Amino acid sequence: MMFHDKLRTLSLPGFIIILTGGFAVLLGLSVLIGWYSHNITLIQVRPNFVPMQYNTALGFLFSGMGIVAIAVSRLRLAQACGAVVAVIGLLTLIEYIFGLDLKIDQLFMQHYVTVKTSNPGRMAPNTALTFSFSGVFMLLQAKVFPGVPRSVVSGIFGSVIIALGMVPLFGYLTGVETAYGWGYLTRVAVHTAVGFIMLGLGIIAYTWHISRREDHGTPRWIPVVAGISVLTISVLLWQALTANDTKKLRDNTRLEAGGYAAIVETAMNDRISMLVQLARRWQQEGRPSRERWQHDAEVISRQDGYQAIEWVDPSYHVRWIVPETGNEMVRNMPSAFEEKRHLALDKARERRDVSVTSAIKLKQGGTGFLVYVPIFVKNQFEGFILGVFQINGLLEAVLPKKVTAGYTLELYSDQNEIYRRGNDPLLVNIRGEANINFYDTQWHIKISPGYALLNRQESHLSEVILGLGAMMALLLALSIHFLQSTRVHAAGVLAANRRLREEVVVRKRAELNLEKQASSLVRSNTELEQFAYVASHDLQEPLRMVTSYMQLLEKRYKDKLDVDASEFIGYAVDGAARMKLLITDLLTYSRVGTQVEAFAQVDCETVLNGALANLSGLIEIEQAKVTHDPLPKVPGAATQLLQLFQNLVGNAIKFRGSEAPRVHISAQTEAKSWTFQVRDNGIGIAPEFHNRIFAVFQRLHDRVTYEGTGIGLALCKKIIERHGGDIWLESELGHGTVFYFTLPNKQVITDG
Repeated sequence: MMFHDKLRTLSLPGFIIILTGGFAVLLGLSVLIGWYSHNITLIQVRPNFVPMQYNTALGFLFSGMGIVAIAVSRLRLAQACGAVVAVIGLLTLIEYIFGLDLKIDQLFMQHYVTVKTSNPGRMAPNTALTFSFSGVFMLLQAKVFPGVPRSVVSGIFGSVIIALGMVPLFGYLTGVETAYGWGYLTRVAVHTAVGFIMLGLGIIAYTWHISRREDHGTPRWIPVVAGISVLTISVLLWQALTANDTKKLRDNTRLEAGGYAAIVETAMNDRISMLVQLARRWQQEGRPSRERWQHDAEVISRQDGYQAIEWVDPSYHVRWIVPETGNEMVRNMPSAFEEKRHLALDKARERRDVSVTSAIKLKQGGTGFLVYVPIFVKNQFEGFILGVFQINGLLEAVLPKKVTAGYTLELYSDQNEIYRRGNDPLLVNIRGEANINFYDTQWHIKISPGYALLNRQESHLSEVILGLGAMMALLLALSIHFLQSTRVHAAGVLAANRRLREEVVVRKRAELNLEKQASSLVRSNTELEQFAYVASHDLQEPLRMVTSYMQLLEKRYKDKLDVDASEFIGYAVDGAARMKLLITDLLTYSRVGTQVEAFAQVDCETVLNGALANLSGLIEIEQAKVTHDPLPKVPGAATQLLQLFQNLVGNAIKFRGSEAPRVHISAQTEAKSWTFQVRDNGIGIAPEFHNRIFAVFQRLHDRVTYEGTGIGLALCKKIIERHGGDIWLESELGHGTVFYFTLPNKQVITDG
């Protein structure tokens, strides 16, 4: 009865604790049933997914029981469950750290599903770490921490467990495998990640429950938990993305090795095929004249890699040779003077097929190999076509430096190194290997990236995530702290209002006192507005820091970041801009009453002269010539119209062509407005970008070629629209640009 009574008196946090704990119990039971009934869906969710190990299911079963026990104040039961969970997690971590097998992985079940499992039955290391945290949390429920609220301690455990569950789930959703697996160890199952998130939510609900007794007002643990959650997720994502970068480099190295092997193999087969064609022509047409043979051989030898092309007669003596220069020492020399050469000759003659020697020392100097193509005319042996290849020359030709830049390439024949390129310090744990096969010969190629290549290819996305996460964790904690302070202050104001109303009822006749209380209320409301202003202003400081560092990061590492990293940086800056807009709106609200510049009759020639004076330095540097027709007077804001002319003329000079800039301003009267033209001889704008350039922060050129923020034309459009006019342009790429804008004859003021 006592258990049912406690259930009836549970608060909302208590029900959440039981709900999440019950989910963990059901999750563990269902997977245990799956292992006993061979139900793959319960074990893996999908056939290609990682299975939840048997011990992991036990961990969820006892963790869920412990959470429910905490909800109904059965602390001894909770500690017992926590001890079991902690032992499972810690023993598994010991196995990973010390490379042991404590025989606990398959103690209760012989595992028959081992998808992405380093040791059958062994849970992932991050799973073991999370269960260790969960078990320690339940063991500490009877402990008291002097000077530290229990809600803060519980909040830390809950936020870390949620983070450890969200990172693997993020990996499944985005396809980043290293987010749910460390190295080549067992991966975290997708339902394991969901289970940890539910366990963490249960602990957070428990934190909410006990904070009602410890914190009279807004819980003090919320900023700590929020900051730790974001920071933990950032650290784990940094670790996962760093590992993912290494995996990508390892995969790319394997692909590079296969690509280089294919290049060499194709080059070798092409050159040997030409020798075969030369021999077939001899066999089909009979023995050619020496002059014709030399001509055909010279055509073939023009390809890089040939040291010589020779005809070896049936007595194995070299008779004809192309080119003769540099090969004089082998003329009339017996070709079978060396064992390797003799074996290759006999092999080619017996098999009537191409034979390739292993790497040998060439008489001409250097290391190379020989290709023998036998010649048979009507079953009569007439010798060989012999191709002599110098290995260094051949490979330097088929593998240009730009192909292997950043890699160290090693080539082996019969386990002996025959070629090497690159001397960068190597990443010894990353290597790609492949075989090169041509006819009866096999070479082995090894590719290793250097640290210089790693520095060029590294995306730095992981560092961006870590830095941004740390800053966002601090910003989030500070924001919540400010909001809590605002809420406390607002609660104080509301309490003061209630006291004022009570005093008005009790002391109706005390008018003087009532006026004093009203004044106090006005001061309180004023202070609240001032507090909102100060709080909003202070919130901008960390936001400015985030924006500044992100822009600095983008500027400094722009050439090193891949497309994903640039996109994430854009998202971060855009998010910061939106937050700044909200804060700016709050500041604007607190400054209601500020007057904008009133419209008056403005002399456009005077305004233009002011703009040209501001641009005088640029005009002089660029040797620009700016002319104008007589300009009218129009109603408007002088400062804004000066900014309009300054932006348009400045752009015309900045985006110049090969000739010195020429800018002309004119105006033509219409029925109700003036139409202005700003014409230049600059680089022009392609038609597909005519509308885009008026949007905020839209740029058609990089900041290195043309500086600026991309807001100038958007500001021009805003000024024109506020004055009740329109702006457009006519331009073709390379043929200059004409900007048109209209200003009304009579005063028209629009919002904004």
